Amino acid sequence: MSNSNKDSENTNRPLAKLTEFDVNIRGAFFVNLVSIDGIIKEIISFHFCSDSGGDDKRKQFISLFLNDRCSISLETLHILEEILKHNYPDLIQEYSKLVNELREIITFGNWLSYSNLDISKGYLAKLDFTNEDKIQLISYDSTGHTNYREITKAEMDERLVDCLDIYLALEDILAEVRDRVLTGRSN
Repeated sequence: MSNSNKDSENTNRPLAKLTEFDVNIRGAFFVNLVSIDGIIKEIISFHFCSDSGGDDKRKQFISLFLNDRCSISLETLHILEEILKHNYPDLIQEYSKLVNELREIITFGNWLSYSNLDISKGYLAKLDFTNEDKIQLISYDSTGHTNYREITKAEMDERLVDCLDIYLALEDILAEVRDRVLTGRSN
């Protein structure tokens, strides 16, 4: 094996391991964020598509208007918040912390998705690959300053619990909105 192949192998193995850590640490969060995004779109679509056109119109509404966004956005959250505030005030009162929790999760998710995994030789050199439970991410602020932040598996596990709590609350809201829309019942 030539020296260049050995160097490449010596660099690729730690990089592959670090990428595996990244998938384990960030991956589950993104899967949960996609699920939260989907249920928010379901709530919005049930609210607006309650006529006799039924499920096909509702699905088309999701496809044409709501799926235009790459992922869950603060704009979609604003739509949900306005719907709940004006049409389901009892639900917004019952789940009074939900909008702020969603905003926090969305903001964190956006930061997470636009941050780059630190794959620098310096960072790779200091990692202990026997029991790593963290990654370092790089982001840039509005002045062009480089920011480094370590994210641990434990921190992400806490965020996953938050995502699950949010998802379950949204499931309850969806069931209530769907029931009210389909039966014509208000509060």
